[in-house]
Amino acid sequence: MSEIEKLSFIQDYFYDGKEFDREQKEIEEPPIAEDCNCKLIRHNQSFSIGGGSSSPLVDNSFSQIWDKNSKAWGATSYIGASKYMQLWSYGKRIHSKGASIGVSGDNVSALYHTLEYNWFCTGNSGYPTEECGLNCQQDVNYTAMYDSRLTTDVELPSCFMCGDKGTEATAEDAAVLVIADNKGRSQVIGAGQGMVSSSFSKINNPEFYIGLGVLAFNVGMGIVAFTVPGAQVLAPAVINGTTNTIKTLIKTPAKFVNGSGGTEDKSLNFISQKGIHSLKPNTPTFIRLYSFGNIRVSGFTSWNNTARILSNGSIAGVIQGGTQKEPVCCSDLLGNWVTTSVPNAPKPLSSVKQDVGNFLNLYGIPYNQTELGFYSKNNCKK
Repeated sequence: MSEIEKLSFIQDYFYDGKEFDREQKEIEEPPIAEDCNCKLIRHNQSFSIGGGSSSPLVDNSFSQIWDKNSKAWGATSYIGASKYMQLWSYGKRIHSKGASIGVSGDNVSALYHTLEYNWFCTGNSGYPTEECGLNCQQDVNYTAMYDSRLTTDVELPSCFMCGDKGTEATAEDAAVLVIADNKGRSQVIGAGQGMVSSSFSKINNPEFYIGLGVLAFNVGMGIVAFTVPGAQVLAPAVINGTTNTIKTLIKTPAKFVNGSGGTEDKSLNFISQKGIHSLKPNTPTFIRLYSFGNIRVSGFTSWNNTARILSNGSIAGVIQGGTQKEPVCCSDLLGNWVTTSVPNAPKPLSSVKQDVGNFLNLYGIPYNQTELGFYSKNNCKK
């Protein structure tokens, strides 16, 4: 941490942002509280970036040519937990071929919305202490939502004397909402998963590609990455606990299978959650919405198919602040949020923003219609 960053912290925390006199050679001693002083010194809101816009750019595309009559091609774009993924293929007079793209495996953890907070408390020595913060509880009121539209379509074009032919397309998505702090304490508070599949003479009962173990591992490792040095030893316990909770929340994933070909098009809600989380003193905490996805297509002899995922998501938090039982426990009113959507998702961006705006307005916070932002107001009279 630079000297400027240290001075900025002292100015913000101990002097409530009061400007220093440039002509003054020395500044007065900071007003250390007799018992304790607590203040929200850190908040952040962020999302992982893939396309860089809510009208997404195609940030990853590929094509695979099997022969002059057969080809597969795909495109993906992500903005936070929201995503666009599509895969097409066609073939004629060719043996069995298939393709798959997804955000499963190594890069699944890249898709998320995050809110962060740190409720900082110091004792009469001026140094951090957890004891004084026990009497200065601050709650985060939060809301989170994730919807996904899954579409598959298959056809068997005519092919003279081609014999047997078949095709299959599957799209699946999943989302997990988690709260965790840098001590390795975590709680999965929401999860959902769904699949749609269309086929002709191919696969009548496809299995989920994104297993619960994949979900738990990536969420668990995200929690571990947030912890303080040394807390990484908690990784196995965190992943095991995450696995058990996700299994409880996703008892029966939504599954729509059409073995007679044609189109399957379903809009599903995976996360719709509201709650309150109490911040522990001097313990950085995040609320994170993850999403996962996989699409795959295959066919043999003669076929056309496509699979697609379009999703929207949001997360918002409010700390009401104001003077509590003790003046030293006062905090500013704070609201922060992340809102994203891709074109043709279940909810357009305007609708996602309206939902978040309604939530913020419940606490007297004006919403400026930005996709990513915060609002704060001094509610303290010390």
